[in-house]
Amino acid sequence: MTINERIRYLRKDQLKLSQTDFASLIGMKQTSVSSFEKNGATVTDQTVRSICLAIDGLNEDWLRTGNGDMFIERSGAVNALDILAKEHQLSTSEKILIEKILNLKPGLRKGIVDFIVDVAEALAAETLGNQIDSPESIDIDTEVEAFRLELEHQKKAAEDLSASDGFNGAKLA
Repeated sequence: MTINERIRYLRKDQLKLSQTDFASLIGMKQTSVSSFEKNGATVTDQTVRSICLAIDGLNEDWLRTGNGDMFIERSGAVNALDILAKEHQLSTSEKILIEKILNLKPGLRKGIVDFIVDVAEALAAETLGNQIDSPESIDIDTEVEAFRLELEHQKKAAEDLSASDGFNGAKLA
């Protein structure tokens, strides 16, 4: 049985799902499912991971090679991310996003968080700037302090990014 046949068998015979429902479960489109169920079609690592993340206990080795049992008995040793995903009703896409973030190097994760904080501060400053109606309503000391904090944060973020290994403008996976 090929990987394409195993996916079709899993979806149709074991899970009893239509291509549309299966696609929704794994965070893809029905046309993608139709495509990779055809014999000889390439099934990417990301597709295999999406299927395994979406279907609790699915044996990735079985899906890839046909070796072993289709499902693995977990006997209570459930992945912490699986528990969070169920508890918070995460979609497959949300679960993959969290997994990808967790797999980043700590320096790169910190750089991303610092960037998000910087954007949030800039948006807050923009909003604050739009709320000023007259010169009398400006609190100079507050404005200077906010500007100083923003500059310090930008300087720290730049230092952290230059110190984090391998970032230097690399694209995120």
